[in-house]
Amino acid sequence: MMDISLCEILILLFLGKRIPPIVAFFVECEDCRNYKLSCDNNIADFFVNKVIPWCRKRYNISHKPEDCIISGLSLGGLFASYMGLNHSNIFGNVLSQSGSYWWYPNYDSGKPLKKYKSNGITWMAESFQEHEKLNLKFYLEVGALERDRIINGSKNMRDILLSKGYHVQYSEFQGGHDYLSWRETLAKGLRYLTRECDTPISLLIKE
Repeated sequence: MMDISLCEILILLFLGKRIPPIVAFFVECEDCRNYKLSCDNNIADFFVNKVIPWCRKRYNISHKPEDCIISGLSLGGLFASYMGLNHSNIFGNVLSQSGSYWWYPNYDSGKPLKKYKSNGITWMAESFQEHEKLNLKFYLEVGALERDRIINGSKNMRDILLSKGYHVQYSEFQGGHDYLSWRETLAKGLRYLTRECDTPISLLIKE
């Protein structure tokens, strides 16, 4: 199989007229994923108050939420959903690949989340369930060969979002929790979330 980068995938999608013009910002956090992607308010504020203004100042991109996508894989998918929940005025689209929806606050301390344990609803899904419906669109995907907690968490998130009336595209791919699978399926998510866009959009990817 051809080995191509995410940047090359975006270029091919654009040249093939599969997506509109796009400005993508890649955020590297390989050495500190558990901290930076665990729904930390300080990190969220940094993106909203520093990263996004920096991007908008330097590039001619739409400021409309419906033209802005936040994407992430694994814990990054969880964080992307968190940003959509708390900053839908900026991010109108969430692309979550194998989102770690099993996570909840204080998970690392070993303390169980009683509410989560009792009703089967994950913390993130419950957060959306209890919040008023927002102007958000979702693309959720998970691999059929992933751990049960990843698959079940994604399905739970899907079901809650649909019950609230959100636009959700859910997909299961034949693969596991790995970059090779995510790289191949990213195109599907981008095509779904951008099919109604005709202006330059912005894409923030949490790797």
